[in-house]
Amino acid sequence: MRSSPSRSPIATNDILTGKDWPYPINSVFNAGETLLPDGTTLLLCRVEDRRGLSHLCAVRSRNGVDGWQVDREPTLMPDRG
Repeated sequence: MRSSPSRSPIATNDILTGKDWPYPINSVFNAGETLLPDGTTLLLCRVEDRRGLSHLCAVRSRNGVDGWQVDREPTLMPDRG
């Protein structure tokens, strides 16, 4: 099993910040990570919106280090029921 490149030490601990999101957010938390069969790294991030509510957002990178592509809108919203 090969290690994901995003686990390599980098100069800063912040791989992604709110500035990387295509919509307004307060913060990014607790990314889960997996390496997809095509070699793409997929992060599933818990994101807090400006109302203080959390949702999940998928973020992808070809090399797991840079070039992150954030979904244009929340990937999974909480059930309001």
